[in-house]
Amino acid sequence: MSITLDHEPQHAMVVVRDAQGRIMHQELVSGPEVQLVWDTRQLAQGLYSVELLEDGKRLQTERLIVQP
Repeated sequence: MSITLDHEPQHAMVVVRDAQGRIMHQELVSGPEVQLVWDTRQLAQGLYSVELLEDGKRLQTERLIVQP
């Protein structure tokens, strides 16, 4: 995942949720330009949402499709 912000993040994180809304992964964002690598092999196939949050506010949401 590549993240580019126009400012230095304060309390920003990426949260991955399954279709039922359960948090499957979360990771802090440490700078305005970050690449996160996450091994999805342990996940069941399906649709997930990836949210970029800062101070509890959703900045962006993307879909992640995991296939076998």
